Amino acid sequence: SLAPQGHDYAVLKEALALALAENDAVAEYPQVAAGPSLRPGDVSDRVPVQPGVEYAFGGFLNPVGGRDAYKIGLQWLDEEDESLGFENDWRAIRDLASTGWSERQFSAEAPENAAFARMYLGSGNATRILFADLFLRPSSASDAENLLVNGDLRDGDEGWQFEGGEEIGESYVEPHVFDLESSIA
Repeated sequence: SLAPQGHDYAVLKEALALALAENDAVAEYPQVAAGPSLRPGDVSDRVPVQPGVEYAFGGFLNPVGGRDAYKIGLQWLDEEDESLGFENDWRAIRDLASTGWSERQFSAEAPENAAFARMYLGSGNATRILFADLFLRPSSASDAENLLVNGDLRDGDEGWQFEGGEEIGESYVEPHVFDLESSIA
């Protein structure tokens, strides 16, 4: 199965199980859980965009519990931070691999008067999704370009907040660096 940026899925799965058992934090990847008593989701800091330009956005997802929907969406904003609309609403979790990582990429054209965009992440009721290597870039740009601050989430919650502006905090995203070695026997 796929693993983001060359990570060994078996090692990540083991680290995830350990992290969940210890304190419900998820190794290097944030989990987004939604439900009646939990916060609704994460949103990136806004990034500048140009009207009429096509943008690619997405990342890797790994469902670790639940059967509801997930979201990787964009909100377009004008110069005054007024919403111009959203792209890519809720998606069925059945579209993701039942185990392991699934890469998802979407595209959308920035509307007239768009000055900024921000990415929304979410998961439906009692559903947990791991997100990794998130990106937003002009469709014509190289895969290495990323407009998101901390799209790989290796700097904890930097560049991300809960919807409504509240800081995420280290109890929600707790990055860990793993030194991995692999060999073919």
